[in-house]
Amino acid sequence: MSERFAGYIIIGGRLRRSQLNDLLKAVREAGAALDWGEPPFAPATAEQLLTALRDRHLWLCDEQASWGEFPELEKTCRTLGLGYTRHSDSGIEWDAELVEWRSGMAKPLAWLASNWSMRTFLPTDQARKVLKQLTAGRVAEATRLLRGLCPNVSRLPAFRIV
Repeated sequence: MSERFAGYIIIGGRLRRSQLNDLLKAVREAGAALDWGEPPFAPATAEQLLTALRDRHLWLCDEQASWGEFPELEKTCRTLGLGYTRHSDSGIEWDAELVEWRSGMAKPLAWLASNWSMRTFLPTDQARKVLKQLTAGRVAEATRLLRGLCPNVSRLPAFRIV
């Protein structure tokens, strides 16, 4: 049995009209809503899907998502080349996390996050490794480690159906 806690996903990018049905199906099956406390969103058309736009991105949430995730919707986004940002609240034994994926990434990137914002945190043990390299004068290695901890993630593009 999975733990259930809140999560939301923000989706952006260019969706070809020929792929619309794939995304519509994934959104319906995710059981997410347009806002907290609302019933599941079940769009059947592009026009209905576009009602989920907030600040030019699709925005969906679920107060009782399994592990705070949307696994099939996220997989569909990656298959369709749609970038996303997902935030999952913490559970009893699970940390809050922020997950980013953009077209071209080999896999999603995940960070420990605040329950109340999209603020992320670096693991202390990893930060200590960087400090150890800096203290030893190995700036190039410290820089490499920091780039791994803080990769550049491009801004999520607006969602568009083309």
